[in-house]
Amino acid sequence: SRTGEPDGTVVAAGNELNQLKSPLRVFVDLDYSVYVSSDLNHRVMKWVHGAKEGIIVAGGREAGANPTQLSDSIGLFVDPLSTIYVAEFNNHRVTRWRNGAIKGNVIVGGNGPGQQSNQLNHPLGLTFNQNGDLYVTDKDNYRVQLFSVETIHPTDAESISNKTSNIDNKNVETEFQ
Repeated sequence: SRTGEPDGTVVAAGNELNQLKSPLRVFVDLDYSVYVSSDLNHRVMKWVHGAKEGIIVAGGREAGANPTQLSDSIGLFVDPLSTIYVAEFNNHRVTRWRNGAIKGNVIVGGNGPGQQSNQLNHPLGLTFNQNGDLYVTDKDNYRVQLFSVETIHPTDAESISNKTSNIDNKNVETEFQ
């Protein structure tokens, strides 16, 4: 019988650009770039394949709720256009960071913690289906919410407000007890 690889390779750890602090999620894109949500550094880092140092691609400016900040960046997804989506545990929101952007846009939540369909209460994870619809795990509401792609990715990016009133929540929830 075969066992797993006995010796792993450390990619990064700590606070510097070649380090992480409390890494929680990892995503590898088609170019083998590695993205990591670094919870206690409140940022998402990207390591291009073979790089010795990472690049801050979202957040990294202390914890906060401003468009340039993240707070407990936990959930992570990167689409084929290198757009980064982050579930922010303590901001109760999901933000989108277009490739090269220094500011993120709130696409879901951001209305404080709560149980309404436009609110999240400690989101942990996110993913997209083949249609581009967004699924968000909402830890303290014991649910998974589904948001429609048509309103998350409008053709005019400026039409997204910082509230989820423009997001079409299909009200597909699964309650977990």
